[in-house]
Amino acid sequence: KRPVGVSISSDGSFALVTNDRIGGNSVVRIVLAPGAVDTNRYAGSPSPSGVPISSAGSFALICPPARNTVRLIELATGRVVATR
Repeated sequence: KRPVGVSISSDGSFALVTNDRIGGNSVVRIVLAPGAVDTNRYAGSPSPSGVPISSAGSFALICPPARNTVRLIELATGRVVATR
């Protein structure tokens, strides 16, 4: 993978890592608990470079620069629930 950005949840329980187009244009959730190796891959997005997480850890915003849009991802389900 080719990580280009990372955000850590406010409670420190997980991180979201964005990967560039060579890394699959993806956002991956990594659980940060001791001894845990649990990853969830979320919807692809052209060259995501940052991924802010809500303070409650319930959603994240993905901003693919090539598309001039913002995608809201519900972290419990991994679904893109809105695009603006």
